[in-house]
Amino acid sequence: NRRVAMRRAVRIARAGIVIHLAGLAQGGADPRRLEAMIRTNTDATRHLLDEALAGGRLRRFVFTGTSSEYGAAPIPFRESQRLRPTTPYGVSKAGASLYCLAAAVTAGAPVVILRPSLIYGPGQVGENFLPSLIRAVVRGESFRMSRGLQRRDFLFVDDAAAGIVRAAIRPVPPGTVMNLASGREVRLRDLAKRIIRMVGKGRLDLGAVTPSRGDPERVVMDTRLARRLLGWRPRVSLETGL
Repeated sequence: NRRVAMRRAVRIARAGIVIHLAGLAQGGADPRRLEAMIRTNTDATRHLLDEALAGGRLRRFVFTGTSSEYGAAPIPFRESQRLRPTTPYGVSKAGASLYCLAAAVTAGAPVVILRPSLIYGPGQVGENFLPSLIRAVVRGESFRMSRGLQRRDFLFVDDAAAGIVRAAIRPVPPGTVMNLASGREVRLRDLAKRIIRMVGKGRLDLGAVTPSRGDPERVVMDTRLARRLLGWRPRVSLETGL
């Protein structure tokens, strides 16, 4: 039983600070994955927070959400905006965020919510755009992608980790939500061409893939709150990160 295992783990750890990074993201735009997303991202977050609170030692619970919670919201994404997720992944993470916020109000849960943009870096695996692209290019293969007109903000993993640690230890009010992002957007086709130049081989098959329904044209996030409350700012440029 997952709930029993979670309770045991929290009690053994005697957790005062919980940083919740676990989740299911692969295939996040596939409507057939909604049930699995809700079970893994929403319900598990609820259970973990409940068990951490029941332990009686909780001083801070950091939940890592996602820019996908904003979905079709106006650009740039701000923490005060109404969430408008357009994918099962975004829906499941938004549900978890709302539960955490409710717990902060009704139970005084010491919750802080972070919504990072697209995190990338060494060791990344899976179907995400950057690792898939880099694997293909390093092998000298053709990479099939959309026309690549979408614009995205990529955040290097070290910068994301620094923001998460600060959120765990800085004195911010319960229920605070903060965006973490580089603040710079890049067009996907331009990023792909840059990587090909860096590696010196590989090629692009532009227009071979149709973007997923609900895939936003732009992901741009306002990070002023994290800069002010956490004293955080991204330090690794996209060129250096790549």
